[in-house]
Amino acid sequence: MLFAAAVLVACAVNAPGAPVPATATPDYHVRAIDPRVREWIKLGAAHSRTFDDLLNRLAKSDVIVYVQMVDRIPSGASGQIAFAAATKIVRYLRIEIDGRGSVFDIVSILGHELEHAVEIAAAPRVRDSDALATMYLRPGDASTWYDSAAARDTGNRIRVELARSAGRERGALHTKTH
Repeated sequence: MLFAAAVLVACAVNAPGAPVPATATPDYHVRAIDPRVREWIKLGAAHSRTFDDLLNRLAKSDVIVYVQMVDRIPSGASGQIAFAAATKIVRYLRIEIDGRGSVFDIVSILGHELEHAVEIAAAPRVRDSDALATMYLRPGDASTWYDSAAARDTGNRIRVELARSAGRERGALHTKTH
């Protein structure tokens, strides 16, 4: 219920012609209330070309993503994406992130989920939860895990880019990532 209210407020605030707050950040179509999540988004954009590319691709789409940190995801995953709502012109997705782990881990998981958002943005027929489930179903796979090789590769690439950036900033010759 609280999330639905947040989506309605966001729709009103982000409606065409609505005033833009003076403290607005670049409109990446990725939103968060939690300041930690906003910092992870900023960090990803600043230190990972792949993460920044995902944000820019979403900004050019009809998809708006709300990211929230949760204490636990029932499936045991570290992140998940769900369809929230759709209007005639905008589709809303929700990403939940388990905020435990290193910043590299969290930002790479968020990037993994943002890759899914980009995949959904590229599929205009996905306008509800059933269509989202169908998009990720594979013949002979009865699991409820929605994943893609592209999302796994994206998360790994973001982790490497963050580590390289951290190594350059510290002047380190080698940063261990795994």
